[in-house]
Amino acid sequence: MPRLRWILLATAFGLASAVLLTAYTFEAARIARLSQQVDQRMDTIVRMNRELERLRDSIAYYKTTEGMARLAREQFNLAYPDERIYKLVVVSGEPPKVLPRTDP
Repeated sequence: MPRLRWILLATAFGLASAVLLTAYTFEAARIARLSQQVDQRMDTIVRMNRELERLRDSIAYYKTTEGMARLAREQFNLAYPDERIYKLVVVSGEPPKVLPRTDP
């Protein structure tokens, strides 16, 4: 018959092992969740950096005279003095066809 101290020692060892195993499992799940959140945030940062670069390129373009002229044409319908502006009116019952835009 085993002695009482060996039974207590085995019980304490089993209890300590169960506590450590449970803590390890919870920490492993927490690490996995945090690494997933870090990956999502990194994707967001990369996407925002790409958008920032696109906007910086756009700002650099619109600072040039060509960019200013294009902006004036698109947003304010301005033209040079010697240019003619044609307005097309669709009179048929069909919906208007959108022509592909060609950049000069």
